[in-house]
Amino acid sequence: MVFSGIRAMSEDQDLITVPRVEWERLKKTNERLASLAITDALTGVGNYRAFTDRLDQLLAEADRGRSFSVVFVDIDHFKEFNDVYGHPTGDMVLHRVAQCLKSKMRRVDFVARYGGEEFVCLLPDTEIEGASTLAGRLCGAVAEMRIEDLPQVTVSIGVCSYAHARTREDIVECAVQHLYKAKSAGRNQISVCEDQNSRLKTLPGVPIPEPRGP
Repeated sequence: MVFSGIRAMSEDQDLITVPRVEWERLKKTNERLASLAITDALTGVGNYRAFTDRLDQLLAEADRGRSFSVVFVDIDHFKEFNDVYGHPTGDMVLHRVAQCLKSKMRRVDFVARYGGEEFVCLLPDTEIEGASTLAGRLCGAVAEMRIEDLPQVTVSIGVCSYAHARTREDIVECAVQHLYKAKSAGRNQISVCEDQNSRLKTLPGVPIPEPRGP
């Protein structure tokens, strides 16, 4: 005899038989809903909830000896894209930057929209030097993007690793503070945490546009 159904528990705690086709449909629907719950609808990358969940996983693994690094990315002069070109254009810039970041990362890496025009990348098994190298690639890749009828898009980046901050709050604060340092130094560059000192990098060969407002 061929069994073509799945045994499942009803709301009344009774065993019922669900047709296999219906079971698969429900399973795919639930998987899609679960994915939507951790995905930023505008950019297609992870959302803040997904970021905190993944960061907590990496912190737990780091306590057992695995390293990881955090890279914070902020789009320079983003307010201008909304104010001058309109919010739909600003949304397009967010999406393009998100997908650019994602395309330059390893399969095991994670990128999420932290909020507004800020993104965060989590790099498992990556010390500060490797994270610095990737951050440079991300900064350069965004600067090299060309979007028709728009000025150059650039980002500023702050980098920190678990070796320099051991709690969720501390590692986020460390990366954000270095992001601010990159902004203050002129944008379109990265600032890296190394022990108690910071290191600022300006990417050679990537033109830095004139200031265009906040």
